[in-house]
Amino acid sequence: MIRSIMIGLIILCGMAGPAKAGTLVDNGDGTVTDTGTNLMWEQAQTVPPATYTWEEVITRCEDLVLPAAGYADWRLPNVKELLTIVDDTRYDPAIDPVCFPNTQSYAFWSSSTNFLSSTGAIAWGVEFYHGSASRNLNKTMKFPARCVRGGG
Repeated sequence: MIRSIMIGLIILCGMAGPAKAGTLVDNGDGTVTDTGTNLMWEQAQTVPPATYTWEEVITRCEDLVLPAAGYADWRLPNVKELLTIVDDTRYDPAIDPVCFPNTQSYAFWSSSTNFLSSTGAIAWGVEFYHGSASRNLNKTMKFPARCVRGGG
């Protein structure tokens, strides 16, 4: 019975686009697990999405507790991790709409600072309209984010 439920959830979320190494699994607790990267993603987004400065979102992810999931070790993903949930077969937004409902086609924060920024005031993000990395997000501006845990 559990095996058939898991298979149903895997099929429900579907296979990711070409940039994706694994399968997205809706855990039914407000999280999605990528079986290829072993990353667990925060699933829900508000409409319109809540936005934060880079410093605010670092704190938000570190303080995140999803009661149904029971995990408290969340963090802001780096840009490479964030790119793994891009679905190259979609646009506007370029992400699985079943696993990640209500994702808007905005730039989302990553923890990666742009090393070309002499002041460290610029960070990388991922633009979910078309699924590409953006290296010029001013850390004082407000953008949404999706927290992650795990890896390796």
